[in-house]
Amino acid sequence: MKIPGISGLGEDAADAPPVVRYSFLAWNAVATIGLIDAVLLYSAKQAQTDAAIKANPTVNPAEVADIVGDVLLTFLIAAIVLGLAYVYFGYRARAGLRSGRTVVTSLAVVNLLFRYYFGLTIFGLLAVLVAAAAVVMLFTPGANAYFKQKQ
Repeated sequence: MKIPGISGLGEDAADAPPVVRYSFLAWNAVATIGLIDAVLLYSAKQAQTDAAIKANPTVNPAEVADIVGDVLLTFLIAAIVLGLAYVYFGYRARAGLRSGRTVVTSLAVVNLLFRYYFGLTIFGLLAVLVAAAAVVMLFTPGANAYFKQKQ
């Protein structure tokens, strides 16, 4: 598939080994799982607010509600941005560009730290595990040979 105007992405990924193509699918899954997680957390905003108010009875409830809303909105925006980055740089890795592989590996570390900071949910754990599997796939001997061939 030729993408006009985007340097380095015009190659067809049909020659990519299966492990690299599966890694690309895994990065798409990580983006989807992260977005589902963020939407579910944001949809439970009132329950999160009530729990935070109960845990901090000395703080003004309106301030707690504002803080919880801001944190959940930040989490949702970050999930969207990270998801778009996973798909874009996963595509670049599938095209054989080492920079794509490096960036998605870095994003996996950011994802792990992000989940640690905001708290790990079931979907968050699943996203971290799928991201770890995708990183491992990109560094197998077959994938390394593919990236060397493309350089």
